[in-house]
Amino acid sequence: MRNHNHEAMAFLDYAVERWGAGHQPDGEPGGIHVNDPGLEATTINPVGRRRIGLHVDDWYRAPVSRRHLSPNRICVNLGCEDRFFLFLNLPMRRVYELSGTPRHASGSRAAQAFCRGFPDYPVLKLRMRPGEAYIAPTENLVHDGCSLGMRTPDVTLSLLGRFRLPGRDGLQNATPPC
Repeated sequence: MRNHNHEAMAFLDYAVERWGAGHQPDGEPGGIHVNDPGLEATTINPVGRRRIGLHVDDWYRAPVSRRHLSPNRICVNLGCEDRFFLFLNLPMRRVYELSGTPRHASGSRAAQAFCRGFPDYPVLKLRMRPGEAYIAPTENLVHDGCSLGMRTPDVTLSLLGRFRLPGRDGLQNATPPC
C-alpha cells in the first residue's frame, strides 16, 4: 500500500524547492486549497463567502499601468483528476480600454463590465492534469478555476511570487499520489 501523505508532502516540497516561494501579501490565501468537485467557478470572496466567477486578483493593489509588473501566481493541481484554469487572453490594460471602465475602478469591476459588453468573447479553458501547474499573471488577467467534471475534491497549491522556471525535466518525475 502506498503512503499517500508521505508522497504528497514530498511532491509539495519538490514544487516549492523547484520554483521558490514568493512573499505572500497579508491576507492572501496562498497555500493548499480544497474545493468541491463540479464547480463552474472555484474562487470564493473572503468577505461574502460566495463564489465570484471570473475576476482579477488585487492583492498588490497596482494601478492598471503597473499590473503587468505584479508577481505571478503558480497553481499546482494536487488532485487526482483534471481541473481547469479559465481566463481571457487580454491584459487588463485592454480590458479597461475596451470596456470603457475608469482607470481608478477595480480590476474585477472592469472584468465584469467587459464580460457584459462582450458576452461572446471566448473564455479559454486550460486543462491541468494531476501534477501539472500553471504560472499566470493573475493580477493582470481575468481568470478563475473550474472543477466541472470532477468526482473527487479539487486540491491545489497556490503561491504568489516571481518564479524561476524549471529546466526541461520539470515535474516529470514528481507525480501526485493517486
